[in-house]
Amino acid sequence: MLLIKPDKNFMVDQVLAEVATKAALGKSCLVIDFSESKDTRKNFSLVQKLKSTTDLILLAQVPSLSDRQQVEEIFKYGVHGIVFTGDALDLQMLERENVVSAKKLFCPGAVFLEIKKLASFKEAREVVKAGVVPLCAGLKESEIEALLATCGLESRWLRYAGYYPAGRKMGLTDRLIRKYLLELANFKHTLRVKQVEESYRSSSL
Repeated sequence: MLLIKPDKNFMVDQVLAEVATKAALGKSCLVIDFSESKDTRKNFSLVQKLKSTTDLILLAQVPSLSDRQQVEEIFKYGVHGIVFTGDALDLQMLERENVVSAKKLFCPGAVFLEIKKLASFKEAREVVKAGVVPLCAGLKESEIEALLATCGLESRWLRYAGYYPAGRKMGLTDRLIRKYLLELANFKHTLRVKQVEESYRSSSL
């Protein structure tokens, strides 16, 4: 996973060049922290250009205490998934509006929660039951994939995001599957935006 944090004065072309250099290292996922960049038009432009010039999985990183409006705004940018971050697990956070909204907007398996430490594997199970994929240094990818399978969540977002180094190279089949996942996420985004626009037009009549 690559991580970038555009500042409030970032230039889209400069960020694209930086990402191209880092992506050459073989990474397949880019995490974007928009906390300092409040220019929604530039954020949207950045994501759209990244999608047209790379085949990276694009995830937005937000604090677990972010609000629903922030999640919905980030979805409009066109990222493929979202990563909530926090220091410790509070199971009540999984019921907050921001997480509930993210699960409705993004594909199953593309909503993540990165936390520094889990008290037990049972907590990881509770996170997955809530429809969220846990990211924690104390876990193994195989363990999480098994949990995702029992809850009907797509595990390949986790696999291709590369948070847990698996020590394997991506073959042709993996690339085709990843392309399918990206196209699915892009289709869901386009459909959702169209639904919102139609709803707005209907309410204006």
